[in-house]
Amino acid sequence: MPERVTADLSVGQLMLVDDRLMGILEKKLDVCFQCSGSIIQSLDFCCKSYGFDTDEIVKYLNDYLEANPR
Repeated sequence: MPERVTADLSVGQLMLVDDRLMGILEKKLDVCFQCSGSIIQSLDFCCKSYGFDTDEIVKYLNDYLEANPR
């Protein structure tokens, strides 16, 4: 199981890193990940599709994980 978020992880794999990340992504990106197609897409693809900076989102998620350990 990955311990950090990277741009090449699929959105579904983010749940393996930490299940709290999906809710954070939905709020941060204001994107719904309920359709099955989005789960297999990379975080990089999803960010670029909606015009977000992938590096900024990856940093935000990893900063969250460091500040809020399980």
